[in-house]
Amino acid sequence: MFGDPIEVLTRVDWIGRSSIAMAHELFAAEQLAAEASTVLVTYDYEHAKPMPVPGDWRNAFAAVEGRSLERPVPATSAT
Repeated sequence: MFGDPIEVLTRVDWIGRSSIAMAHELFAAEQLAAEASTVLVTYDYEHAKPMPVPGDWRNAFAAVEGRSLERPVPATSAT
C-alpha cells in the first residue's frame, strides 16, 4: 500500500569492460514484490563515449560483494 515501508536489495552481478550489471529485489511486508536488472555504462562526458570501468571501482565493488565480478563468458553452442 502507498506509504508502507519497502526494502530494496541491490547487488552487482558482473563488471565488463565499460559496463556494470546489477540485480535488484523489492520487498514489501517481507514478501518479494518486484525484481529488476540493470546494466549501467560508464561514460566519459568530455569525450562523449563509453569509458572503461576504473580499477578502483572494480576493487570497491568486489570488496563489498566479497567475490570476483568478472563478466561470465557466454557458452558457445555446438553446430
